[in-house]
Amino acid sequence: MILSVAKSVYIISIAIKMVIEGTYIPFRQWAQINNYGDAYFVYGFLPRVQLYGNALLVFAFVIRFYKTKKIDICNIILLLGVCTAGNFSFLLGVVVFLAGYFLLSIDPKRIQPWKVMVLIVLVILLSIFSYYAFLEMGRKTDTGNALKIRQIKMLLDTNLLFGKGIASEVEANVLLGRLANANYYEMQTFYIFYQIGAIGIGLFYYITLSLCKKYGNNILGLYIIYLLYTFFNPYCFDTTQMISIVLLINIKGAPGYAKNYCNYNSLLSSQRKRRKYCINSQSGRYDLCSRQQ
Repeated sequence: MILSVAKSVYIISIAIKMVIEGTYIPFRQWAQINNYGDAYFVYGFLPRVQLYGNALLVFAFVIRFYKTKKIDICNIILLLGVCTAGNFSFLLGVVVFLAGYFLLSIDPKRIQPWKVMVLIVLVILLSIFSYYAFLEMGRKTDTGNALKIRQIKMLLDTNLLFGKGIASEVEANVLLGRLANANYYEMQTFYIFYQIGAIGIGLFYYITLSLCKKYGNNILGLYIIYLLYTFFNPYCFDTTQMISIVLLINIKGAPGYAKNYCNYNSLLSSQRKRRKYCINSQSGRYDLCSRQQ
C-alpha cells in the first residue's frame, strides 16, 4: 500500500510539472524511451501519466477505502493518482465501487440527512462522469475504439470451445502491421479466449470467483469490480491479476486469523483462571489438582 501511495505521488508530481512547463513532449519521450508507458495532454490541457502498473492504484484505493471506510490523506492521494492516470476503465471501476458501497450502506428505515446529501453529490458526479464518458467515446471513435473492434474480430476467429492452444500465433496480426507472435492487445481477455476458448476461460473465472466467494460476498464484489475495469484494457492475466487475488484474500484472512487468535488466547486465560492447584505430597510443590481431588 505504501508503494501505491508513493507511485500516486510520483505520477501526480509529473502531471503538475507537465502543466507548469506547458508541454508533454519531453515527458512522453522519457516514458517511451525507457518503456515506462506514456504521458500526454487530453483536450489540450488535461495531463495524463499512464505508466505500467497504474492498474494497481485502482485496486489499492478500493481495498484501502473498503478497510478504513473513511476519506483520509492516503485515500485522497490514491484517488488523485487514479484520476491522473486518466484511463476510462480505471475511473469506471472507482465510480462503480463508490456507488455500490454507498448504496449498500443505506438503511431504508433510517435515512439520515447527510446520506441524502452524499447521494445528491454522487448523482452529480455520475452525471459528470457520464458526460466525460461521452466525450471519450467521441475522441476514440476513429482511433482506439476502431482498433479494438478490429482486434476483437480477428481474436474471435478461433475454436470457440477449446481455442487454438496456449501461445498460439494470431496470423491476422499482419493485417494490422504487427508480428504474428505479438501477445499484447487492447482487449487482452479476448486474446486469452483465442488461446483457451470458452471452456478454458470459463474454468478460470469459475475457480477465481469461487476462491473469492469463500471469503465473503464483499470480497467477491471487489474482485468483480477488478474484472470489470481490466476487461477493456490489457491488464488482466498478468502480475496485476495475481497481486489482486493475493490482496483480496489477505483482506479477509488477516483479520479473521487475528480474531481467532485472540479468541483462543482468551479461552486459555479463562481456563487458567478455573484451574485449581494442590500441594503434591511427594515433591511439596503446587501442581494441578486431579479430578478426583
